[in-house]
Amino acid sequence: MCFRYTVLELNTAAQAVLLAHLFARHGFEKVVYFDPDILDPRRARRVSCARLDDAAILLTPHLTAPLPDDGLVPSEINILQAGTYNLGFVALARRASARALLRWWEARLADRCQMAVERGMHVDQKWIDLVPGFFDDVAIVRDPSWNVAYWNAPHRPIVRDGDRLD
Repeated sequence: MCFRYTVLELNTAAQAVLLAHLFARHGFEKVVYFDPDILDPRRARRVSCARLDDAAILLTPHLTAPLPDDGLVPSEINILQAGTYNLGFVALARRASARALLRWWEARLADRCQMAVERGMHVDQKWIDLVPGFFDDVAIVRDPSWNVAYWNAPHRPIVRDGDRLD
């Protein structure tokens, strides 16, 4: 994969391998992944670990409400091209459906983790669009305090308290 992929593609392709490794080699019961640009994951980690008592796979959508049709970027089309779910966060519990997801996802990312929007690919994220249909035990976290980003800021209550954003 090091010779097939760009740095971005390789980093995202490695996500499934890493998650599978943490379960297989280290025996974790729950694994929560955050991209390095996630702010204050402690609360999210606590909440996601609790949610993993009831679901094996937790995903968070890029959007939880329609974007205005104002011609600005990103549009809903851009989000569809990138993928419904944001893989800056994913949480898994050691259960059959999570193991099946990791086997399937790792196989896809081995040679089909390209940034090729014109071919319907957006590294690892587009594959995850299929997860709620393919696997049982999936929960979608729609909490507006999660996954706050420029593309969904109109739907998020963002409050500044001095140097802190809530």
